[in-house]
Amino acid sequence: VSAERLISGPGLLAIYEVLCGLDNRFPEAHTPSDVSKIAEQDATANKALELFASFFGTVVSDACLTMGAMGGVVLAGGVIPKLKQQFRVDVFLERFNQKGRLSSYLQSVEIKIQLHPEAALLGLAQNSGTRSLKNYLVS
Repeated sequence: VSAERLISGPGLLAIYEVLCGLDNRFPEAHTPSDVSKIAEQDATANKALELFASFFGTVVSDACLTMGAMGGVVLAGGVIPKLKQQFRVDVFLERFNQKGRLSSYLQSVEIKIQLHPEAALLGLAQNSGTRSLKNYLVS
């Protein structure tokens, strides 16, 4: 299982389905959106959201250390905006900062969340000159 797979919408659903399997129960949710909708009443869905944020924190901190994110990092994509307040920022930050002697470095990295679901594609289109992506630019 790749890290990128886990920190996507389908990854959230996969985490939930695995947790259901471990509990010997059939999943009630069949889409990532369903997982977030039932999370308040369903402990398994809530745990899936918690693990999702935890995995996300690990992947982002690894990327920051690998790339040397001196000033900060911007998280862009569709999953976090769709989860809104259900994205467990506290769990994400806890896991992001768990890097032993490198934790102090990571605590100085500013983290921003881009809420536009197509921000990465818009930036790519604007800077690459690709005509097909320019159709999605907001004037």
